[in-house]
Amino acid sequence: MLEHKNKAIRKDYFFFAEIFLLWLVLLAINMSTTPGANLPTFVLMGCTVAALLIGYIFGSMTGLITSLAFVFVYGSYLIYNVLVSGGITELKVQYVVWLFVVPLGSYLSGQMSAYVTGLFWQLERKSDLAEFITIDELTKFLNHKAFFNKLEEEMSRSRRFGQSLTLVIIVLVNETEMRTVYGQNGMSQIILEMARVIEEHTRIIDVKGCIDEKTTAIILPGTSSEGAAVVIEKLNNSLDRISVNINGKHKIIKLRVRLGKAEVRKGEDDIFALYDRALEETKYDLG
Repeated sequence: MLEHKNKAIRKDYFFFAEIFLLWLVLLAINMSTTPGANLPTFVLMGCTVAALLIGYIFGSMTGLITSLAFVFVYGSYLIYNVLVSGGITELKVQYVVWLFVVPLGSYLSGQMSAYVTGLFWQLERKSDLAEFITIDELTKFLNHKAFFNKLEEEMSRSRRFGQSLTLVIIVLVNETEMRTVYGQNGMSQIILEMARVIEEHTRIIDVKGCIDEKTTAIILPGTSSEGAAVVIEKLNNSLDRISVNINGKHKIIKLRVRLGKAEVRKGEDDIFALYDRALEETKYDLG
């Protein structure tokens, strides 16, 4: 039932059908304007298109069963015209070839459909797995989605127990320039060293998150804006210059970072409003 439901909503079935129906319409127009056009050939082509569509939408087995019905009817027609009515005096290859083309085409379209279905299944599986991934692969901080879920949880706890909570945001201003100079591998080493420095100057209970390539956020539970200012000063000093090994060469790199903070206000429950206030403050940091 579920598989049939997924098939019913897949757009590739409609595209497949539209392509062949368009081809059939063009063939009909061409034959209708051509003197002495062969109508039986058009009918046979129409049956072939129908078999291809059935094989693609309903699978190879259904397509082959349909093709066998076609082979039976068309084979009976040939036998009747050869042995009974005498309508066909010479059994040519062009008559017999349809007995093989239709089943083969139906089988191949069914196999193509199975391959596309496999690709859809792999894509859906990866999408489902992504829902359960909460850790950024490089920094081992929480990823974007997990971090905001955690921020909502910490804000709720802060309101419930009347505790301070401050959000700190770190923006790497010259990330694009450094990626151009040092490449992807070098940039990864820089981000890893930044993550190590951040871990070194924050507590275990502080929640770190990788928002995007340029932005890192830190939740400081039980910390007021004044306490967060001390953390920001330490991070600013430590991130000013970092030591990294890029392609076997030791380098001292100056980072341009801007830091901002925002303390949860009394009764505030909008995580994005808190985030925006902290992000806005980064614009006033000289970096």
